[in-house]
Parts: sequence; C-alpha cells; structure tokens
Amino acid sequence: MDFSTLLLAVAILGCPIGMGIMMWMMNKQMGGQHNQAVSEDQLPADPAARLVALREQRAALEAEIAETTQVAELETRREALVNDRPAVPYKGRR
Repeated sequence: MDFSTLLLAVAILGCPIGMGIMMWMMNKQMGGQHNQAVSEDQLPADPAARLVALREQRAALEAEIAETTQVAELETRREALVNDRPAVPYKGRR
C-alpha cells in the first residue's frame, strides 16, 4: 500500500471516529442522564416525599412545555417573516 492510499484511508476513517469520540466525551461531561425522567426506582418510598418529588417533576415539565410552546410560536413568526406572509398563531395540543 502506497502513502497516498494510506493517507486517503486515514482521512476517510478519521471523521467518523473523531465524531464518535467527541459524542462520547460530550455525553460523559453532561453526566449521561441530563433530560431523563424520574423512574419508579428513583422516587422515595414515603408517600408524602413521593408526592413532593412528583410535584417538582410536574413543575419542571410544565416549564419545559411553556418554553417549547414559546419557541414554536417564535419559529412560526420567523417563518412568516421569512416567507413574507401573515403569521398564524401556534395552536399547541392541550
């Protein structure tokens, strides 16, 4: 195998391997469980503490829903401005 063939093989394999390494490192930095929901095993056994944990989880989910709805509305407005047509309000599912 000559040098140019070896260089081509390294260039072709280097990109996906480097991307995989970067994804692994980023996942490791974020703790691997950034946006995962609370499972049954993670909830406290005490009913009162379980209720508090579930209410906290519900509040976090409601905040995320509100933020996502706002982003969708802004995206609709942006698309309307880009396409130069009147904006139609976003009607999220309830």
